[in-house]
Amino acid sequence: MKVLLVHEDNVIKRASGSTRYTEYFLNQKNLDVDVLHKGPAMKVDKNIFFSFLLNMPHIRGLNETILPIIRYYRTRRHIKDKVKLLEILYDLIHSNTVHIVDYLSVSEKPTIITFHGVAATEYRYVSSLERMRTEYHALNSEKNILTKKINKLAKIVAVSSLIKRNLQSEYHVPEDKVEVIYNGIDTKLYKPAIDNPTKDYFLYVGRLDKRKGFYELFDVMKRLQDKKFVVISPIYKYGKLSRYSKALCNLSKKQNNIMIKPNISDEDLKHYYSNAIATILPSRYDPFPYTVLESMACGTPCIVSSNSGSVEAIGKYGAVFQAGSSTSLKKAIESLSYPDTWRQEVRKRVENLFSVDVFMNKILSLYKEVIEEHTGI
Repeated sequence: MKVLLVHEDNVIKRASGSTRYTEYFLNQKNLDVDVLHKGPAMKVDKNIFFSFLLNMPHIRGLNETILPIIRYYRTRRHIKDKVKLLEILYDLIHSNTVHIVDYLSVSEKPTIITFHGVAATEYRYVSSLERMRTEYHALNSEKNILTKKINKLAKIVAVSSLIKRNLQSEYHVPEDKVEVIYNGIDTKLYKPAIDNPTKDYFLYVGRLDKRKGFYELFDVMKRLQDKKFVVISPIYKYGKLSRYSKALCNLSKKQNNIMIKPNISDEDLKHYYSNAIATILPSRYDPFPYTVLESMACGTPCIVSSNSGSVEAIGKYGAVFQAGSSTSLKKAIESLSYPDTWRQEVRKRVENLFSVDVFMNKILSLYKEVIEEHTGI
């Protein structure tokens, strides 16, 4: 079985959370996978990486709104041209971007799209500038696919039941068109780093922005000065502190209960996960973040928002608070208490439900079904 994975970001650099999704397809014994991405062309072991690199420099100022429009249409055209040229080599096309919309008009091979989020829903949780720069363009492609070209799709993969509900509520996508397949995590890589965790702080891992729940987290850290917090986040953007990062840095200078870690290794990250009381995911909207799986794989329960696919991941092991409410988050942190056995049980839950093997078995089963239906065998 030969599959071409399509991604709008640089898979090699792990330029976005969803690029990690692609990693688990590479070097699978029963799968021959190549990648088309916005990164360099190369060959790594048996996997070929094709490129649609646009070579468009980032220019601050007015072009922050103009260049994304140009990049958007060029990306759609380049993906269409590249995939159309390559499709003869593959049994199936699996896209991780809705910008494959133009290719669907001329496709001859069965095509699957994984929805890592629904732009029509995410649109409500980002700033006006982000809407102009990114979400607006994703929304255009998404609407085109799900209202005009949905019959050209063999199947849609939703990374959580939340995403499936979003697709159905926003676009009335048929029930049988969507398959929920949760993200997988490498449980050999992410595992408890210590036998006797300190459990003396709450952990946050992620961006500092509105959709990720920065306001709620910030407010809670100000109000709970008797609790320790560790924030692992890339606080610099284009070499400068964002306004959110400045606010956090200023707060950490006033209060001694906040530690900021802008850059750490994977090994250090596992130690921070393993020693935390809980990992907090305060997002106002989050389809199914890897952070919750990483934390649970390291034996640490999570506190997650109600508007997140993470609710499906944690089961009974953790706490759920009302998305967008710092008061609800504060109560969840103050009231969280759990037996020591939870740390082993959350690890076991990830092994049983969200391991790479479980994930890939479901993907391979879907591939087989789609190809058989397409060929009539």
